[in-house]
Amino acid sequence: MFTKEVEVDRPLLPEDVREEIRAQCDRGDRPRLPGRLQAVMRRLRVEGDADYPDVPQPCGSLPDALTAAPR
Repeated sequence: MFTKEVEVDRPLLPEDVREEIRAQCDRGDRPRLPGRLQAVMRRLRVEGDADYPDVPQPCGSLPDALTAAPR
């Protein structure tokens, strides 16, 4: 199996969130993001995929929406 290491200048999640997710896994719990992050994720624009309709894919306009100036 091919594995590629990628250096990340900035982690996707803050350290405290990563630690909490690890702790949830160590306890055997189902890992969950904090409520505030879940709320943000629910607001992201997604569209269905023809091959995998149950797996949301980022909407084509998502990059523009994320970089747009706040209203």
